[in-house]
Amino acid sequence: MSNHEARSTMLSVLLGCLVAGGLGTAGRPLSADVSPAGAVGLPETVAARILPMRIEESGDLPVIATWEYLDGAGAYNKAVDELLLSRLDAYKGSIYYPAIPTEAVESSTGLSVSVRVTGMSGRLVTFRVSEEAQEGAPRSTVFTTDLDTGTTHEGQPPQPASVLSAVFPWVDRRAADLSALDEPAPPGRKHINCDLVPCVALTYDDGPNHDTLRLLEILRARGVHATFFQQGVNIAASPDITKAVADAGHTVANHTYTHADLGGIGLEAVRQEVLLTAELIKQQTGRHPGYFRPPYGTLSAEAAAVVNVPVIMWSVDSQDWLTQNKDLYIPQVMEGVHPGAIVLMHDIHSASVDGQDELIGDLLAKGYYAVTLAQLFEGIELSPGAIYYCRGPAASCTQSR
Repeated sequence: MSNHEARSTMLSVLLGCLVAGGLGTAGRPLSADVSPAGAVGLPETVAARILPMRIEESGDLPVIATWEYLDGAGAYNKAVDELLLSRLDAYKGSIYYPAIPTEAVESSTGLSVSVRVTGMSGRLVTFRVSEEAQEGAPRSTVFTTDLDTGTTHEGQPPQPASVLSAVFPWVDRRAADLSALDEPAPPGRKHINCDLVPCVALTYDDGPNHDTLRLLEILRARGVHATFFQQGVNIAASPDITKAVADAGHTVANHTYTHADLGGIGLEAVRQEVLLTAELIKQQTGRHPGYFRPPYGTLSAEAAAVVNVPVIMWSVDSQDWLTQNKDLYIPQVMEGVHPGAIVLMHDIHSASVDGQDELIGDLLAKGYYAVTLAQLFEGIELSPGAIYYCRGPAASCTQSR
């Protein structure tokens, strides 16, 4: 028997032991209660690129899933998405859509899945998918993704770093070669799949002003990013604030120059409202705005064509501008929010900003991921002039599956 054949045989035996033992922990079943990024020996350089994710879903078919994206490894992230969605579709018996649990989910019931990066060899990323269902033995499978070709196959790379790493995956994690990864995505554009996790896009209209700076600090402290639909006249008055919004990783979008009701002006006036604001945004952010929101939600089909970028409306209206009371607009949002929602708020009112920390905390506690519009609609090609309200299967929302 050749050395290569001997090594392959040993690997097969070791992997067989892993499958029989779930996670290779003396038969202890998989529990998704442990954060996937908390592995023994995880180096700081790898931890900086790992993006841990988690979902819980209650009901007749409960689910707990934890997985890791790897910033700068697009092909691997895509492979993880496809594997998880395929498994969840099969488990549910239909297309899986994210949901918020209505009760505590026990890891011993339903389906538990964990996906963890186990190693890198050049441009090859190895990861382990571990699964435990209420019926059936725990399973654990190793996959390898080639970041250059985008292909994923079951098994280790042709020449793994060591046989030991098949049993103790954190050995390879410690030696991961981050130089083989692509550049990390900028803040507010990190990979997330809103077909897997319950997302909510927080959007703020009419700024910027001094309260925008206060909101930026709240968002920074909470570690979330949002989208700001800004008026040209306010950008001209506070260009440094628009730049600060963009520099913090948030999306700056177009909300006309004077907050005009576009239903009451001609097409050339609409064009000027859009172009003037777009130019101001480009001056401060370095890029033309990719989204537009009409004041008052008023926009004809002809005016939408003039806008020539995707038009973003909303599926949840906080009415913060009307109530000016966080005790009223926070419940308004929490009662209407749903996976894939776009929430309309305003950053020019002190009372609106006053309640943002509490609102964001409530959303995160329920299991929502706060995202930018680019993240919400990732994987969906948005058309210029088309109108979008939300993502998902709900009425008026846009689906990707």
